[in-house]
Amino acid sequence: MKPNDGACSEASIIGGMYSSDTGNTPPGGCSPSDFDALIGTTILIPIFDKTNDLGGNNGEYHIYGYAAFTFTGYYFSGTYKGTKICSGMQRCISGHFTKYVTLDDALEIGSGPSLGASIVTLTP
Repeated sequence: MKPNDGACSEASIIGGMYSSDTGNTPPGGCSPSDFDALIGTTILIPIFDKTNDLGGNNGEYHIYGYAAFTFTGYYFSGTYKGTKICSGMQRCISGHFTKYVTLDDALEIGSGPSLGASIVTLTP
C-alpha cells in the first residue's frame, strides 16, 4: 500500500481497494528511525484476498482483514538496514503472527473476518 504523502502512515479499512507500491524503497515520509522504533512491537498488517492482477505500481489489493504481527526486523534499500536479516538485492521483514490483545477486547468495530485483531489505531 502507498502511504499518505509526506507521512510514514496509511489509513485503511476492511473491504477497501488500495494501490500497491513495489516496496523496493521505503516511502518518502519514512526514515530508518520510524522502522527501528517498531522493532519488538506488535503491529497490524493488512491481509489481502483479491487483486486486479496488475503488478508493481499499477496493482490494487482488496483488504480482507488485519492480522497482529510482532515485528522483529527488516532490511530495505539504502540506509534502511534494520537488523540485517537479509542482504544485497533482497528486501524483507521478519517477525511472527500473534494474538492481539487490548484492554478493550469487548469493543465492537464492525463486520469483517476474525483474524486476531481487535482494533486498528494510528499513533504518531
